[in-house]
Amino acid sequence: MSTYNNKPEVQVAGFEAAAWEGYEALANQVSVHLEKNPQAVIAIDCYPGVLLGELNQALEQHLPSLQAVHVEKALKGEEEIHAMIARNLTDDRVRGVMSHHALIEFFDETQLCELRTAIETQQQETPVVVIGTGATLACTPSLLIYADMPRWEIQLRYRDSRVANFGASNFGEDFL
Repeated sequence: MSTYNNKPEVQVAGFEAAAWEGYEALANQVSVHLEKNPQAVIAIDCYPGVLLGELNQALEQHLPSLQAVHVEKALKGEEEIHAMIARNLTDDRVRGVMSHHALIEFFDETQLCELRTAIETQQQETPVVVIGTGATLACTPSLLIYADMPRWEIQLRYRDSRVANFGASNFGEDFL
């Protein structure tokens, strides 16, 4: 019988209060930070497979004054990404060959610069949250949050066609 743990957890001594589960807990932590830093830039860097639309809706519901910026809008085009990683592509969407590219290589530098400028401008008026895989490529946050999940959950999302591969629109839909 297998003892595979499909929801692993790692305890890190000294950081017991640094991990939260759920959108309400996330919003509470962001609110505490905003009380001390009203013009904050917050980055929520996400592991591929996090439901960005769901995360965005939760932030809008709990923190409507927060201005959201989606870093993945600065990704290179799908065709360019496919050409870049062509030698790594297989027929297996879930367990293909890992790419050895750096994350920055998936982004258009001009678009990232435009995002950085927009974030700096918006920050003068309202707190900003930068969401997505690679969020810290577009900003230097005063608070960094990493949204993660067990690989098992991501596999279920792939099977249910709830997420696409990073930088791809496998299903012809926009998941943001």
